[in-house]
Amino acid sequence: MLERFTRQGVGSRLLRHATGHAFAAGATAVWLSAWAGNQRAIDFYKKHNWLHVGETSFMLGAVAHPNHIFAIRKSQQRRGCAPRAGLPDSPHPG
Repeated sequence: MLERFTRQGVGSRLLRHATGHAFAAGATAVWLSAWAGNQRAIDFYKKHNWLHVGETSFMLGAVAHPNHIFAIRKSQQRRGCAPRAGLPDSPHPG
């Protein structure tokens, strides 16, 4: 997100729209990764009830960049409830 668009609710609306679309298409959970060095993004996803479920690396050339994996279930987004520990249908956390 460009700095000039932060703190205006744009990211929150985009995130709700994208996850809403995935859930409407039948997904029960949505996954994403965020660079481990981007604390602002990490805080943003946590604020929106996304659960940190694992780690991965993003390869850029020969360099591995650590990323956190986050997930949210349909019921967590709709109700705004706190995330539950573990998501058993995870693709490959850890």
